[in-house]
Amino acid sequence: MHCTPNGVACRQLAGNVFTDSRGRPFLIETPPQTARLVSASNDVQKIEQAIRTLPRREVEQIREWIENFLEDQCELTDEFTACINRGNKDIAEGNVRVREPEET
Repeated sequence: MHCTPNGVACRQLAGNVFTDSRGRPFLIETPPQTARLVSASNDVQKIEQAIRTLPRREVEQIREWIENFLEDQCELTDEFTACINRGNKDIAEGNVRVREPEET
């Protein structure tokens, strides 16, 4: 955990992009004399601009975090589970199509 000058507990993702204790992303803008939190829900454009200035390695870290965050938000529904089970049954019974790539 990292603590901003405002006393907010957060975790740094990359550069000046952080997440709060609930995992919501936000930016810390600095002039050093004042750090001000910018809400992602109100200022997506500033986050996009900040991400554009980051090195690729840090952008990849943010991408990985967002993918994990979104995956954690998904629900495994009964319908999706049934679809997976049907697919597994079809595979076990040999009811599959094999597609060979076309030769160029």
